[in-house]
Parts: sequence; structure tokens; C-alpha cells
Amino acid sequence: MTIHRVEYLLLFSVLKDGEFLKNVASDWRLCHTEVAAASDRLFQNGDILVLLTTKEGVRTPDVVLTLSQIKAALDGKLNMGYYLSPQGGARWEALCHPDWNWFYQQSTFYERRESYIICSRI
Repeated sequence: MTIHRVEYLLLFSVLKDGEFLKNVASDWRLCHTEVAAASDRLFQNGDILVLLTTKEGVRTPDVVLTLSQIKAALDGKLNMGYYLSPQGGARWEALCHPDWNWFYQQSTFYERRESYIICSRI
């Protein structure tokens, strides 16, 4: 199985830490155009999802962003954090064959919804 380099970085970045698209672009010194294109492919394939937060603090989980929303997120105009879907986690695992002894689980609760994040100890 092969994967586009930026798609891999997007999957890897969110596995290690919950993440914002604009941070991935900045941290890895990627242009917004390539991050937008790779993010769009991952959203359309069902590999990543978003937790949107409005200015009023209302949170909506499991959102698939459009390309224009992705660009707004990269510009810092859309408050969102993205995460792996179960399918995206399976895709990452199939690519990387991780040793799960090097990871830990963190629990987060949003408005009575339960979510779990698997994070690297490294």
C-alpha cells in the first residue's frame, strides 16, 4: 500500500497529537495548496473527520469539510480540530505496522460524547 507524502504527514500528525490543519502546514513547512489537496482526499475517502466549534462554543463532531472550509481552516478562519476516523486509523495501521507497546490511550469527553485518542509516547 502506498500513500501520498502529505496525506501520510496529516495522518501521522493527528495520531501523535490532536491537530489543526494550519499547524500541520506550518510544522512541516508545507504550502497550503498541497495540504488542502491532501486533506480533501482524506476527507472524501473518510479517513479524517473534524470537530467544529462555533464562536458560541457549540461543538459538532464527525464533520467532513469541503475544500473551501479546508482553505478557511488553513487560513485560521475556521475553528476546528481534525482526527482519524476508524477507517483512517486502520489505513495508518496498515501502512505503518505500529508496535502498540509504544502508544497510550487518552480519553476526551465533549458534550456527553466519548472519544479516544491513541497517542505516541515518543
